[in-house]
Amino acid sequence: MSKPESISNRQQQYIEVIDDLARREGEVRTKTLADRLGVRMPSVTESVHRMVASGLLRRDSRNGIRLTRNGRAVADQLQDRHTVLRQFMTDVLGMEDCIADEEACRIEHATRGDFVKRLAALTRALSQGQLKTCRRALARWQEEQIAKQ
Repeated sequence: MSKPESISNRQQQYIEVIDDLARREGEVRTKTLADRLGVRMPSVTESVHRMVASGLLRRDSRNGIRLTRNGRAVADQLQDRHTVLRQFMTDVLGMEDCIADEEACRIEHATRGDFVKRLAALTRALSQGQLKTCRRALARWQEEQIAKQ
């Protein structure tokens, strides 16, 4: 089973976009993928070919480009990472939703599973009151730091 850290950031982006397009449109075509990623068709064709060979994607003329079981596992792990990072940024750091979402998109490709698990546990503890005093102190400290800038 593939993990996000075992494939390139670019392949991770392909998987995320393919997953999103499949959910929204039902099928993914090379042209749509190229447009969404902002790259040329030959680049998409080459990348998709490599990802098919590595077992992340399946491609056929009738159904277009689809995630394999391994590709789906990577997509799910990336989505989980994004959710944990975004939740930490909004619930603990008090960031605005849209900014937290953008930052989570950037960071999710650079993190590993263990870090995300630990961050999820910390976020739960802070959000569910187990570390309520710590959360209030963190909020005060953040406000002080922002005021100093």
